Amino acid sequence: MMQPRALFLDFDGVINESLDVKTRAFGEILAPWGEAAMARAREHHVANGGMSRYKKIPLYLREYCGVEPTDDLVARLLDEFADKVIDEVVASPFVPGVLDLIRGAQTAALPLAIVSGTPQGEMDLIVARCGLDGVFARVYGSPRDKHELLALACLELAVAPEDILFVGDSINDWQPAQDLGIPFVGRLRPGEESPFPAGTFCVHDFVSETAATLWAGAGQRNT
Repeated sequence: MMQPRALFLDFDGVINESLDVKTRAFGEILAPWGEAAMARAREHHVANGGMSRYKKIPLYLREYCGVEPTDDLVARLLDEFADKVIDEVVASPFVPGVLDLIRGAQTAALPLAIVSGTPQGEMDLIVARCGLDGVFARVYGSPRDKHELLALACLELAVAPEDILFVGDSINDWQPAQDLGIPFVGRLRPGEESPFPAGTFCVHDFVSETAATLWAGAGQRNT
C-alpha cells in the first residue's frame, strides 16, 4: 500500500488526550478577571486549538479582561499556565492507537515530527517525560506559528510538502497544511463536531490505522 514519505503529528489531541487540561488552565489563569473572561477564554481555546498561547494570552487580556497585556503580565501568566499543565499533560492518556501508528511509521522508516503550538522547551520536556525521547526526528514548538513550523520541518527533513501527511485536530492545523500543500487528516474526539471543511478525512482514533491507511483516506495516491 502506498504511503507518505514523512508523518507529522500535532501533540495535544493527536498524540495525547490533553486538550481538557489546557482548556481548564486557560480559564484558571484569568480567574482574577471574573467568570465571564474565564468562560470566553475556554470557548476560544476549544475553537482555536493549535494557536500558540503566546498569541492567546495577550488576546484574552485585551479582549476579555480589558487590560493591557504588558510583557511582565504576559510572562507571569505564561509561567502560571505552564506550572498548571505540564504534570497533567504528561499524565494524560495517549490517544488510542497512536503508539502503534508511531511504531508502524518507524518500522516503515518514515521520518516523524511533532508540530505543536506548545512552547519549544516545554514540548521537549513533555516528550521526554512521556517516554518518547528519540522517537521523533524533529520536535517543533512555539513561539513560531504552525505555518512557519511546517515549512521549517519540510526544509529540515528534506521532504516535499506533497509527500508529507500531517495529522491535526484544529482548523489552525488544517489551514497552514492547505496553504503549504501538505495532505491533512483531522483527528476528532468521539462526539466532537468537525471544525474542518466538508470532505476533510477525519478519524476518532488510530486503532487499526497506519500511515498508509491515513494517506489513502486523505485521498493521496503517490508513493
